[in-house]
Amino acid sequence: MHRGRIPERLWAAAVELAREAGVSRVARALRLDYYSLKRRLEASRRGEESSREEERPAFVEIELPPAGASAPSIVRMEDQSGCCLTVQVPPGCAGELAGVARALWASRR
Repeated sequence: MHRGRIPERLWAAAVELAREAGVSRVARALRLDYYSLKRRLEASRRGEESSREEERPAFVEIELPPAGASAPSIVRMEDQSGCCLTVQVPPGCAGELAGVARALWASRR
């Protein structure tokens, strides 16, 4: 018996099943090649990650507290790789925050 190629919509359904039930179990039940299903599942996960990264803004403007503010501010910054910086900015020092952020991101490259 000659088997043809599996349509993409069926591969997509198998990938969704594998996401929930596991690659081995789905491959066995549907008699699919384990490694082909695993590659497709990994590719779909990478696609989700890249689409999430595309949703992140490349630049965000924040309003810093006025120079005469009496309370410190807490600012959290995160780059696309997930590197995070949380800074408690004392009153009157908010202007220095941009330089700190630039230094952090530049050191990671």
